[in-house]
Amino acid sequence: MSAAGYRSLRFAFHPGTLTARVPFLTLRIAPAENIDLLEGHVDLDRAEWQTVEIAFSDLIIGSSENSVLSTRQGLDVPIEEIRIQGSLEGTFYLDEMRFVSQIETETGTAITEEYDATPDAFTLEQSYLNPFNSSTTLRFSLPGTAHVELAVYNLSGQRLATLVEGEQVAGTHQVRWDGTDDAGRAVATGIYVYRMRAGDAQRTRRLLLLR
Repeated sequence: MSAAGYRSLRFAFHPGTLTARVPFLTLRIAPAENIDLLEGHVDLDRAEWQTVEIAFSDLIIGSSENSVLSTRQGLDVPIEEIRIQGSLEGTFYLDEMRFVSQIETETGTAITEEYDATPDAFTLEQSYLNPFNSSTTLRFSLPGTAHVELAVYNLSGQRLATLVEGEQVAGTHQVRWDGTDDAGRAVATGIYVYRMRAGDAQRTRRLLLLR
């Protein structure tokens, strides 16, 4: 896998139910050496989503300080694999694993994400974060102006929270849900459904709330 033009690997980590007498958790971006994620990257005692970013300039092949894996422009050798392993029990969660690009501008370095100004189709993306603890973001795209209804339901079909209701213009939109119902009460840990209607189109996805 080529990572030319990228400066780092970024992902979201949630410790979930992980336990261990002697915690051990490493990340391998082969052919580089293992990275100890418990050394300043993740905290197993924080029961929440944590953003982890590993700079390619910090990756080393072998023990020599001169054997650096990357250049200023990104990786100069192919990535053979990305693997997380450890001596832990339970379940942890990963989300939004991606390479971060580096673009040189006149004012310095900028990290950019580009999206089409007008989407080609009606889409409802997977919420981020998922699972989540305090809040999550729901993102949707419209190819044209439409009346949109976006709401969260429990698995029994009961509507809990209405997030969007009204006319929305073409483009990409996002809305935040903080895990409360329309009355402002916190909902319990569990799986929920969020459903979006835009004209005659409808999309449904699921998300997981962990208190």
